[in-house]
Amino acid sequence: MYFKQSIFRNIIYLAVCFVIIPQLAFATQPVRVLTVTGAAAVKVKPDQAKLTWTIEARADAPASAMAALRSKTASLLAALEAFGLPKEDLASSVLSLSPNFQYIDRQPPKLLDYTATTRLEVTINHLPAFPEIVQIGLDLGVTALGNLVFLTKDEARWQSLARQKAMKDALVKAQDYAEAAEVKLGQLISLSDRLPERGGPPGFLTAQRSLSEAGIVPQDVAFRQSVIAQYEILVKPEYPA
Repeated sequence: MYFKQSIFRNIIYLAVCFVIIPQLAFATQPVRVLTVTGAAAVKVKPDQAKLTWTIEARADAPASAMAALRSKTASLLAALEAFGLPKEDLASSVLSLSPNFQYIDRQPPKLLDYTATTRLEVTINHLPAFPEIVQIGLDLGVTALGNLVFLTKDEARWQSLARQKAMKDALVKAQDYAEAAEVKLGQLISLSDRLPERGGPPGFLTAQRSLSEAGIVPQDVAFRQSVIAQYEILVKPEYPA
């Protein structure tokens, strides 16, 4: 009985060895990799602009400052509507009221007046009108223009194209290096990408800058994408049949 159990244990041991040993041998074989970067830029003519306008009004009393701000904002909105800018392309984002003090050495702060402030998010879908719309804002009391960005309405499409081009660029580089090294390129092992970038002009303007500086629409916006790809390298003995 003992002899039979011993034989049975030996058979199981050999079976396990036949399964594990080849796997261990395979696992110890180093994986040769080639790491490359791919980059691409897709340039597209912009067809949309977004920016933020700041409107302020000062008065001796809080209610007067708010009333002055409402009046100034109403005049601006009426002018934009008369120009043809749709109401849905305008949105108020911030409304604030704060006191203004005068500080003199060794004296208590002196209250001067109050400032009421609002910000208006403006979307311009007809770029030829961009300089004129900006000028309307400056003429009617806009004190600052910020967060200016030029866009395309089909941004996802162009960013997707930039990703595809970056991936193709990485593959071509890997194939070139493999050919130069006289090895064969294997399968893709890993792939990572960096955050996409969109190139454009500086995003902050002030009312003191002329439209010759601030109101210029760029010829194009660039959607940039980069990726890092790792490919397996096969030396000649590893070439598949």
